[in-house]
Amino acid sequence: QAALASGARPSIAPLTLLIVVGALMTVSALATDAMLPAFPAMAKHFGVTDAAIQSVVSVFMLGYALPHLVVGSFADRFGRRPVLLIGLAVYLAGGLLAMAAPSLALLLAGRFVQGLGASAGPILAPAVLRDLYQGRELGRMLSFAMIFFPGAPLLPPAVGATLLGLGQWRAIFAFLVLVAVALALLVWLVLPET
Repeated sequence: QAALASGARPSIAPLTLLIVVGALMTVSALATDAMLPAFPAMAKHFGVTDAAIQSVVSVFMLGYALPHLVVGSFADRFGRRPVLLIGLAVYLAGGLLAMAAPSLALLLAGRFVQGLGASAGPILAPAVLRDLYQGRELGRMLSFAMIFFPGAPLLPPAVGATLLGLGQWRAIFAFLVLVAVALALLVWLVLPET
């Protein structure tokens, strides 16, 4: 914070920063929309109705909403990167649990955990930009970062349908786990503490 107050800025290319921030902002949309094409297959696998399987979205959103109360405070105290990495680790753990779930109850538990972890990215990505930029420059960077947002709900269903065509519905959760690993590596290797 002292370095930033004196005008110094961590060295990261603006385009690289926008890619990382944009990817972090779309984590929840990806986790929600990628599995929509798999609902019938999941319902059949667990022997439940289509209405019951839709609870995987509701449970995820509940988990996603709860950390909004504390993530910002934790990031102010402990730093953006550690909280982002913890969030992505929780997201990954939830994805692994959902992928291996032998029952609907465990699938829902995995989705809840996944939602808890997914909240860190969208909350802290704009905070990272606010740490690094001010005024008009901040507005410009936020506008560029928001370019990722309209595409976030469009691409994941196509990805989910493709993965479903290549394998079982669990392949979608394997993909989400890989996304979590990739994002964690990006944050760890590329994103400076702001």
